[in-house]
Amino acid sequence: MKRTQSDSTDDIYTRLTLLVDNELSQEAENELLKEIKSNPDYADYLAKEKSFRTFIRARLPRRKASPDLLETLKEKIKIAPDTSFSSLNDDTFSGRK
Repeated sequence: MKRTQSDSTDDIYTRLTLLVDNELSQEAENELLKEIKSNPDYADYLAKEKSFRTFIRARLPRRKASPDLLETLKEKIKIAPDTSFSSLNDDTFSGRK
């Protein structure tokens, strides 16, 4: 299957997003930073993506979990070592018993 320009563009933007998310290995990050230096469009996209994320973090309030929910989650995490997570169901974290 032949790669198209669109595939290549999608790949670079995916990798740029991974860079912003700190999800790239050091080697992949270094390679991508070289590509960014050689292409102003990539640098522009990266700057816009970082700016957008900063804007979202500043403008959207982060809801906090209630103390009861936190306590319920902490108790559910204290599962016996021989119990598998497959025994958990949707009711496990909904507060229903």
